[in-house]
Amino acid sequence: MSQAPFLRPPLYDPGAPRQTVSVTLNADLYAKAKSLDINTSRVAEEALAYVVRQKLNEQIKCEVDQDIRVLNAMVEAHRDEFDAMQRELDQLNLDAARGDQPAAAPAPAPSSARRRRR
Repeated sequence: MSQAPFLRPPLYDPGAPRQTVSVTLNADLYAKAKSLDINTSRVAEEALAYVVRQKLNEQIKCEVDQDIRVLNAMVEAHRDEFDAMQRELDQLNLDAARGDQPAAAPAPAPSSARRRRR
């Protein structure tokens, strides 16, 4: 199934081979989980995926916050230019709403103008 391009890619490949790891758990908790037929490997995998996603989200948020700070600094540095362009655009919109046509630029002189003979 193809994923839409705007969605995040999967966190991990669920079809990847499984790997045996050593995890230390509370013995009593593990015994209770085992008596309740809880698949501790699956629970650990789901919990790990959740924590990894949370950490990645924190990283993304930090990157976005940094990008916003840079953008705000750029806007502040160029505020006068932006305000001038905004005023010009507003005036053009007002003129267009009233049906005014912008002043026509003078027509350029023809490049092959004939010389007068004396």
